[in-house]
Amino acid sequence: MAKVFLKGMVLFNAFIFLLTIFDFLALHDITKDYLSREALTFVEITTTIPAWTATKGEWLIVEFSLLARVLFF
Repeated sequence: MAKVFLKGMVLFNAFIFLLTIFDFLALHDITKDYLSREALTFVEITTTIPAWTATKGEWLIVEFSLLARVLFF
């Protein structure tokens, strides 16, 4: 039973490590591409912005990574 638990923990650790890498990449992409409506309003720019600037996929990765880490701890 202990061997099964140990193997499971090693796999989960590898999964968390992979999520850490994806988390870093997602946050790096967010810093390059994210543009909020509030930021444009603050500098008094009124224009339409492309949907990709919301970086929804990257935020989903960050949220999933956080949930996995909470479960891990």
